[in-house]
Amino acid sequence: MQRHAPNPRARPRWMRAGGALAGIAAVALVATIASSPAASTGSITIKARVAASTALDAADCSSAAATQFGTLLPGSGAVTSDDCTVEFGSSNSTATLTMSQDDSSGRAMTAPVTGADAGFGAGGIVSWPVGVGNVTSYSGIVDSKGRVIASDYRSGGGQPMSATRMTAAGAPDGSFGTGGLAEVLVGTTAVSYSTAVQADDKVLLGGFAYAGAGTGNDLAVVRLEEDGDLDPTFATGGRLLLPLSSGSGTDIAFNLAVRPDGRILVIAQMIESGPGTWSTVVLQLSKDGELDTYFGTDGIATIAAGIVGTNDAPLRAKLDSAGRLVVTGYTADGNWAYAGTTYRDGYVARLTREGRLDTTFNGTGIRIISYNPTDYAYAVAIDPGGDLLVGVRTQNGADNDVYIHRMDAAGVDVPGFNGGLPVVINVNTNDWIGDIAIDARGKVLLGLMVRPVATNVNRLQVLNADGSVDNTFSGDSHEDLVAGTTDAPRSVFLADGGAVLIGSTTVGARTQPYAARFSAPTIADYAGGSADWSVGASGMFGSCLREVASATGTWTVDADADCTDVGTDPWRAVPASTSPAAHVATTALGVTGTASMRFGMRVADAQPPGAYSAGISFSVIAP
Repeated sequence: MQRHAPNPRARPRWMRAGGALAGIAAVALVATIASSPAASTGSITIKARVAASTALDAADCSSAAATQFGTLLPGSGAVTSDDCTVEFGSSNSTATLTMSQDDSSGRAMTAPVTGADAGFGAGGIVSWPVGVGNVTSYSGIVDSKGRVIASDYRSGGGQPMSATRMTAAGAPDGSFGTGGLAEVLVGTTAVSYSTAVQADDKVLLGGFAYAGAGTGNDLAVVRLEEDGDLDPTFATGGRLLLPLSSGSGTDIAFNLAVRPDGRILVIAQMIESGPGTWSTVVLQLSKDGELDTYFGTDGIATIAAGIVGTNDAPLRAKLDSAGRLVVTGYTADGNWAYAGTTYRDGYVARLTREGRLDTTFNGTGIRIISYNPTDYAYAVAIDPGGDLLVGVRTQNGADNDVYIHRMDAAGVDVPGFNGGLPVVINVNTNDWIGDIAIDARGKVLLGLMVRPVATNVNRLQVLNADGSVDNTFSGDSHEDLVAGTTDAPRSVFLADGGAVLIGSTTVGARTQPYAARFSAPTIADYAGGSADWSVGASGMFGSCLREVASATGTWTVDADADCTDVGTDPWRAVPASTSPAAHVATTALGVTGTASMRFGMRVADAQPPGAYSAGISFSVIAP
């Protein structure tokens, strides 16, 4: 709104008398000129924030000599024969290069997933009741110690936000909360939809909470210490309660993501109570839980996907290697009938690091996916090259099918994936997708709900990078695990070299969370030792910082710059997250530097044969 102040140059008119009057002495009429009224004033503040630019080039890591060990025999070892050199820096800030594993826990090299993990729960699956009533788990994650964390969505009033943490064996983790269950009361009642874990293994939970009459359900995010207690350094005593919609609307934190520098992205749905419209909004928080006003508009970005209608809702979100956020969901026209019209379409949107729609994606930053009257873009995964794998549940009448798209970073379907067409999964009339993950070999892991017989079951389906089924997995590209009478997967993620499905199941007359784990042969992280890589029974994988240029090594730089001997050279594990242990080197303000690494591995005498790989991610952090 523009405010207009009175014109400070306006003045009263002069009043003048002139000429003499007959017989009367002349008199002068005197007018006093008053100063103009004090002008009203207004002020505004013009704000700007200059981002720290970052540059990263890992092209020199692509050679076979820098990334491949070749064929090794049990009991032997090898060091890569060429450098993996990464160039990094910032034009206007200091910069830190990080290197981390993609498997999310301490198994650096893995072979393909082989099947259900017999050491997890009962035959690879575990289900647990929480509190009273029906409970669903909508999201899960694994921390750097391989512990599985699942959010708990409880029905009924007076409920807390809560999460369950399990050991790698599927047992309740007694070091978290009470018997593995951490509960936080937010407002008078709350629910947990989403979860994320930070580099320091602190746990974030997102959902909504009811704070009192007339306020509706407000967006809620809490942060827990590693032991499950509230973290008082986050927001207000560990709790963030934020009303976005007006009146008695509802605001839901559907997804959470954590940037390498610790900033937190909250992907939310805002539902206005009056008109009943839905909006997809993304908030960026500082590490302390304050809105980051640099992002979007005062810390909030809106994704207006409503090309078909005005109602948008997010379902999944993932960060790519460039720090861009990809969000999938659906947009609705508000028509609840199938009378020849589209009811809901899926959408894929991408935001820049600054919280703007990224117009290098599909020209607008948004791509609409429409096949049938009802389409939901339920899941997304991003490969290291920037390709998006998008899972869509499509419905035409009573039949639900799953479509898997592969599109490049520009939003164009990839011709090398099923001829540029989506892969269609149609097991029966009720097929759903919960989530997608991509392993270090480029295999596509799908968390599905299918009904091959009379009840819904969990299915892990594996596709090759070209969209064909991977029959090396379980003989027929999939494996079903039954937790109860009606199973529904909600999240799939890599863990300890394998994969974990999180979701809900029905046991008796009650809905409760479950976790299913699939294992893979692994080679552990480097754990120290004085023997050369070529000898010894212990299998391990590690990295050595051979040299730096125009940079300072945070990791110890090898004094003789060869990285050949374990006993004398500074080998170390590649961390599972972008924690401080993953900070390899730093540059000064405005400087571009390089860091050159070598990789080494040792094969245990009893290591199962197979093709092993390690997914490595690089990122640059600038304040």
